[in-house]
Amino acid sequence: MTRDAGAGPLARLLDGLAGEGWAVVDGLLSEEVLRGLRARLEELEAQGALAPARVGRGEGRQRVAEVRGDLISWLPGPLEVGGAREGLTAAERGLYERVDELVLGLNRRLFLGVRGYELHYARYGEGAGYQRHVDRLRGQPAAGRAGGLGERRVSLVTYLNEGWVAGDGGELCVWAPVEGGGEREALVAPVWGRTVCFESDRFPHAVLPARRARRSVTGWLLG
Repeated sequence: MTRDAGAGPLARLLDGLAGEGWAVVDGLLSEEVLRGLRARLEELEAQGALAPARVGRGEGRQRVAEVRGDLISWLPGPLEVGGAREGLTAAERGLYERVDELVLGLNRRLFLGVRGYELHYARYGEGAGYQRHVDRLRGQPAAGRAGGLGERRVSLVTYLNEGWVAGDGGELCVWAPVEGGGEREALVAPVWGRTVCFESDRFPHAVLPARRARRSVTGWLLG
């Protein structure tokens, strides 16, 4: 895992994905963008515009709170890289521009053929979590709204939690494969402005319950 040191956050994300298939960095998004995203998420909460997330595929998708407890709101999309930016706030446009840069870097270095992405806001209430899962099983289509943009290649999440401390919980638990077989467990605290990226079909992960509400913007690069 690449952590926050040395070169800029975008370069570190690219290095981590190229080397280990996942990375964790701080500072990928500016403070202005982060605060705008947090404000928009709080606005959606106040409007009652967040809907319970579902699990499963196709017509079998359903709400199972003991498996997945977050409330979500999709951003406009899915969008092609560099596509139209209609219906977005200034902060959301800033987010999409940064994701475009990440996609271009990944396609140049890893030849992933990413063509677009889908993103949503997420809020986990106190005590809510998401059991261990994989975002895309190899050889199977992913859940989501990708349409003609393809399957999920890379998962990413940026956290919008100010003043988060160790005792608040809510960590992202990632099981990373190790050479020779097996896996190792890593915990990522959902602190303000931290971004996690990983290959969608390689890394099982879970969201651990928190002692207070946990907010983020989450998405997938599609190809």
